[in-house]
Amino acid sequence: MSRGNPTAEVFAGIGLLIAFHFMFWIGISVLFYLVFLLLSSLKLDVFGLLPSYFWLGPLLGFGLTQLLYVIPLCIYYRRQRQFNKMKGIIIGAILTALLNGSCFLTVLR
Repeated sequence: MSRGNPTAEVFAGIGLLIAFHFMFWIGISVLFYLVFLLLSSLKLDVFGLLPSYFWLGPLLGFGLTQLLYVIPLCIYYRRQRQFNKMKGIIIGAILTALLNGSCFLTVLR
């Protein structure tokens, strides 16, 4: 059985992680929108009830919350013996965490 191009497989892993990032982003956005609608329908003062930093939690913790889907993906591709895709996922996760950390420090400053 011939192996594919290792570099292409690494980039496929990075692309897969980017797709998971977008799915996570959409899921979190929908979740917060539904919570907002629920609290608004209960006639609660949404912005007075929740601190302002509550809405920034998933955005600032994105580097940590990505572990919810990065670790299972790595376990799956390790069991499938597709180590190059697993490397791509790990590289993408590290780059995401570094980019998120630098943006967080820039905003914090």
